[in-house]
Amino acid sequence: MISASNYIQQSSNIPFNTLPTVLKDFDKVYSANFKEANDDPSLSSVISLYYQKLNEYVAKNQVKTPKAENSAAKQKYKYRLRLQLQEEARMALK
Repeated sequence: MISASNYIQQSSNIPFNTLPTVLKDFDKVYSANFKEANDDPSLSSVISLYYQKLNEYVAKNQVKTPKAENSAAKQKYKYRLRLQLQEEARMALK
């Protein structure tokens, strides 16, 4: 869940290019004045609403990341590739 305390770290997971215009526009202003906005008590309800809507949007439109490759499968692939390159090198020297 994205909040003021982890906003900067989580920003890489936010699909800014696909956000609705209202969230995009607010983010531009908010990001430029992050510290001041978080310190202003009169903006706390607006910022809370922004995080609520941002979290809802991210949850609904989350991009699935591919699973990490199995290291054994990766090693097997590298081994086969190396054998293939060695064979090609031998054939080129003949």
